[in-house]
Amino acid sequence: MLYLLLIIQICLSSSLLSNKIQNIFRKDITREKFISIAPAGLYGAYTLGITSYILDNYNTDNYLFLGGSSGSWNSLIGTYKFNSKLLIEDLLDQEFFEKSSVNTLQDNLSRYFLTNYNSSDFNLDRLYLSVTQFENFNFKNKIISNFTSLSDAIEGCRASCHIPFLTSNQIIRKYKKMIVFDGGFSPFPPKDIYNFFIISASKYNSENLQYAFSGLIKRNFSRLIINDLYNKGYNDSLDNKNEFDIYFNQIDLPFYMNSY
Repeated sequence: MLYLLLIIQICLSSSLLSNKIQNIFRKDITREKFISIAPAGLYGAYTLGITSYILDNYNTDNYLFLGGSSGSWNSLIGTYKFNSKLLIEDLLDQEFFEKSSVNTLQDNLSRYFLTNYNSSDFNLDRLYLSVTQFENFNFKNKIISNFTSLSDAIEGCRASCHIPFLTSNQIIRKYKKMIVFDGGFSPFPPKDIYNFFIISASKYNSENLQYAFSGLIKRNFSRLIINDLYNKGYNDSLDNKNEFDIYFNQIDLPFYMNSY
């Protein structure tokens, strides 16, 4: 545990953490609209509720999804071509959400998607994931994309969630020859892209953040807790429907409401 805390402290240290965002993009996406889903730990289920509300009620075909850490899995779901509601309902009914190690949960999530879905079921060209790259004794944010298959995208999600001895049994994890750590260890969301709408655990309740990470460390999750958090995120979105309507019903926004 002390080792884990040391890693987190090092990654968050301003003396080592580079604010420069390096992007691996097929095209210039600075003008594209991103739905950015922030790291949320256990409250990834809560942000999934918000994501699900958006997918259920608005056309997101013209948006790209960017996720960091737990937000990476939500972003993958955001690119699903078919009925996301059915996908999410089935996912939340899985027994592997019962108390287990987070690494085992990640393994089961990976297996679930690879067993039940194919690459052609997702618009992977709309998926962007945030990781923290370690290079030349420096930590910096990198956005990865251009996923070639569902398996490749899942590897990206695992890379974006990599915290040694917590979400993974590995100390070092590599994605395409890069040494990578959790996307929450570097600034999120990046400032050099159009973060049209940001989904976070603290969007409607700032107290959520204090439980988000501690819940994972304590393995304080179960299928019931995950579903409760999901429903809370969805219901909080319902309570703030007017905000979503402004953003996603093509209403022209005042300049100060745009998030960059």
